[in-house]
Amino acid sequence: MFLNTFGVSGSVPAFADGPRVGWLDLAESPEGPDLFQSRVVEWIPGIESHCTYQLILKTDQAFDAARRSCSGACGGTLQLPDSWVLNQSSRVYLGVANGTNRPDQDGRQSTLAKLERAESLKTLLPTISESQLPNDLVAGIGEKGVVSIAADWNCDLRLDAGECFQVAIEEGTGGCVRQSGDTTLLVKLKSDSGTNLQSATRLTLSVAEIGTAIRKECVDLSQKVSDGLAFEMVYLTGPHLDEAGLLGQLGPAVLAASQANCEAILITLPSQIEATSTLKAKLGRLAAMSPIPITIENGQWSEKQIALATTNANSTQSEGWRKVFPRDQYRLVSEVRLKEDAGHESAAFGNPAPASDGFTARVRVPKKAKSIEAEFSGAKGHNEGVIRLQTFQSEPKFAISRLIDSDPELVPDVVRNAAKSLIGNGSSVASWWYKVSTDGPSRATDGQATGGRATGGPGLQVFFDPDRAIADAASSDFVIWAFSESGWRSNEPSAIGEYLDAYPKADWILVQRVDFGGGSQLQAPRFVQTTAMPQSADRLDWKRLPERETKADMPVVHFRANVGEFHEDGVDEIWHQVHAADSRSVIGNIRLQFPPSAETVARTWLWYYDHDTLDAEIQRLVEAGITPDEVLASMRLPADRLDDLAARRRYLLALDQPSLRKQSLDLIVEQCDWVVKHCQNRLSALRDEGVLHDGEAAVEAVQIYSAWLADALYRRVRAIGYRELPEVLAKNPIADLELQNQAYEDAYHQLSAVVPINDWRFVLTRVRFERRRGNAAKAYRVLLEHGYQGPAIPWYFKKERDLWSEAGDEALRRIGYSRWFQRQNGLPVTH
Repeated sequence: MFLNTFGVSGSVPAFADGPRVGWLDLAESPEGPDLFQSRVVEWIPGIESHCTYQLILKTDQAFDAARRSCSGACGGTLQLPDSWVLNQSSRVYLGVANGTNRPDQDGRQSTLAKLERAESLKTLLPTISESQLPNDLVAGIGEKGVVSIAADWNCDLRLDAGECFQVAIEEGTGGCVRQSGDTTLLVKLKSDSGTNLQSATRLTLSVAEIGTAIRKECVDLSQKVSDGLAFEMVYLTGPHLDEAGLLGQLGPAVLAASQANCEAILITLPSQIEATSTLKAKLGRLAAMSPIPITIENGQWSEKQIALATTNANSTQSEGWRKVFPRDQYRLVSEVRLKEDAGHESAAFGNPAPASDGFTARVRVPKKAKSIEAEFSGAKGHNEGVIRLQTFQSEPKFAISRLIDSDPELVPDVVRNAAKSLIGNGSSVASWWYKVSTDGPSRATDGQATGGRATGGPGLQVFFDPDRAIADAASSDFVIWAFSESGWRSNEPSAIGEYLDAYPKADWILVQRVDFGGGSQLQAPRFVQTTAMPQSADRLDWKRLPERETKADMPVVHFRANVGEFHEDGVDEIWHQVHAADSRSVIGNIRLQFPPSAETVARTWLWYYDHDTLDAEIQRLVEAGITPDEVLASMRLPADRLDDLAARRRYLLALDQPSLRKQSLDLIVEQCDWVVKHCQNRLSALRDEGVLHDGEAAVEAVQIYSAWLADALYRRVRAIGYRELPEVLAKNPIADLELQNQAYEDAYHQLSAVVPINDWRFVLTRVRFERRRGNAAKAYRVLLEHGYQGPAIPWYFKKERDLWSEAGDEALRRIGYSRWFQRQNGLPVTH
């Protein structure tokens, strides 16, 4: 048990029969475990407390027992400690740690200062912080369930003696204290097979720094009050949070505390959160529904408070309990009925969203409108500012798209894997998934000091839908997690209205709300996605029209603006801020609303490229359990169908399945050549014979053959490029490098002449093209700006790792290796 690690040997002392208290230390007090050292019986790290890491069993050749070395998750070769007893059958686990909550921050900073940076990448990624620099974690299973752990906290790729410690799985399950160099660590260790470590494929390690030594006065404190009412502590920790994050942690904390048989919870608030009446009211509302009493404390619990409470207690547990935690001293909010403001937040958007002051007008914009009109009535006092104007200007600020909650089954596996630690925290946390719109204004691409995150410029925010407000909902009740289909997850929750952090872009968001009522009764909230319009977006000049009517001495005035012909696909509204003609001050908003169009949009070749019926046919066979080899065997060309273009394409697509394509690259190129030639011939015939005037069927045929042509050109350049992969070269060396280079260049230029090469569907060929020419930094810029969806996403972090490595940037190389390690092993990428 935890007690044994503080030098208390034998069985749990007598005071273990007293109440068991859960302490939710959201401030992550460095002296926390010291203060209650003789009472803490278990440590429960909060969800996403940034001190929990996954270590994965490695059974490949990354581990070399003879040389006592292994390939670390951060891309370096690690020399394992001499004290470890190893052989080639030893079970070695690898992991990666990053973030701010790690020991030896100074050591990482010193290492980072020595790492080589590539000048060609500094314009995109000028600085990297020590919190982004990852360090390796290595664990080995020894005898009698003892796990040896080494953590390269200072990132020097050496596992020093001061960075190593051992944990027995029995004591690690509850939590224990270990010395790592000059640092005292609170450690918790679990395996996916319980105490049977020989079957474990994954270890979960939690580490928190708690100081350099156990403080003597705490030991004395336990002796002073040992004859009074004593209690056990279950120590829960969570990240530094804002108000919304605090409420988001409360539900899982209550669940964890109840599972640990706690009779009450103490909460230490972070220093940046003041116990305002509003916050206490919300905590009171939640605590009133909690099965466990909740006590709130701002700042630190002092020895004097605890000593006073315990020495004044009598021997009756129930009476003593009330004396240990009296309402007047510790503000037991579960018994305080503070009313929360019942009024719904009137402003759907907060700063820096469109102005909430002044008027708000709505204008419907038909599909092909050349001009639009806005009507204002003097019946509303807040319209007076515009009623007096003859002209004004409006500036587009935000594009608005409505988000509809999605069935969790529709969320991609990579996203659900990244959310595992956030889902399933009991019925007190309600969760909803939303798919982020990919249309509208372009995403941000201004790289900053983010280790590869695209930030700055237009950003994504989420707000309540201003037209569909839900009752009894305040923005502080919700937290939002952002996800990318690359495997990225935001490392901290965001509040409604904050800019969302996902890389290379946000594809999904998970919205969570605390609900002690059970979760099932809550209705999915309606949100809108807002994206800042680029500064280059056109302003509108509004001119007053002649007066048309007057109602009860209240003028109704109309303004008109010419808009040309425009419509934002995937956007429901664009919010304009209105400026008076003689001032830059904002006096209101105009909401340009785009109703759904009933027109049928003509299908271009890109639509047929995205909806390839032959490719869908192969995917259905694979999903039905037919192996790729069996699919290929069923689609081999009979002699009488060699000139059948559809049959030839079906064979090409079966041959070019991901698990098979590297085995038959030359044959794929040969089939692509045939398809390209016949598509070109048919397109020429259609155009030369003028059949485009004969009806929709001919027009559709042109689009289909154009899509097939683009597809074959793309597959051809990819197959030629794959000849240069190391695993392919090992089996099939290239005889004539000059001929190979010329073949690739010709294939690439033929493709780029037919398709928009920077489109996300084809951009990986541009990345490879720049990379082959030695332009790794330029290739990375192309990937960053254009490869944020589509075929690049499953391999995004691998491409990024390779490009950073080739550019010669050691710090980014390590970040790249650690990200790809996490992505490969189904772990969320958060830094």
